[in-house]
Amino acid sequence: TAGEVSSAAWAARAVVLAAADSLDVAARQIDNEVAALDAAIDVARAQVAVADLVLPATTRIFNAGGASAVRDELNLHRHWRNAQTVVAHNPLDYKRWAVANWEVNNIQPPRTSYF
Repeated sequence: TAGEVSSAAWAARAVVLAAADSLDVAARQIDNEVAALDAAIDVARAQVAVADLVLPATTRIFNAGGASAVRDELNLHRHWRNAQTVVAHNPLDYKRWAVANWEVNNIQPPRTSYF
């Protein structure tokens, strides 16, 4: 379990850093619509991928640790709660749809508060 959780955390970090690189490129090219679109798609991809990595990993911590994993002294439940909160505040189904619509139909995501 520790190996799985560590690997998921490592992969999630790599995904977030890749999305951050896209955002850096877009920030340096402020008037470049293509760079902005690429960054928006990469961030949506990252949100989906990280949720798919982190939610199962935090659940595995509880499954492996049993009742002792939820002791207040360890405060491990904060990781699960934080992951759930982030996922709840980011509409993953919308992100999946937007990425798929871009990949399959070459249709840009709408410019909304979600992007």
